[in-house]
Amino acid sequence: MYDDIANNPQNPTKGVIINHPNGKDVYHGVPKDYTGNNVTPKNFINVLLGNKEEMRGIGSGKVLESGPDDNVFVFFTDHGAVGLVAFPSGVLYAKDLNETIAKMHAQQKYKQ
Repeated sequence: MYDDIANNPQNPTKGVIINHPNGKDVYHGVPKDYTGNNVTPKNFINVLLGNKEEMRGIGSGKVLESGPDDNVFVFFTDHGAVGLVAFPSGVLYAKDLNETIAKMHAQQKYKQ
């Protein structure tokens, strides 16, 4: 997660995210493996491909460690554009994402 809301200067409740009036803090305790400048297309691809060495010293260093019997679900949200997924400081083009999924398939990183 880019993690740009909780400590944003415009947030009146620093370090807290409340998603409706009088609501509870939905930010506290949320695990964050990669935040801020570590949220890049390159790192996202490395995580999907399970490239531990490439992610050493970056964020949590966690990568996908799935195999041929695993179902992998990736949820990514952004504002939407044709042919790309937008990151805070870059874009991941559909061609590159498709190539990554094909590599994952060839390496038997998922069943579905």
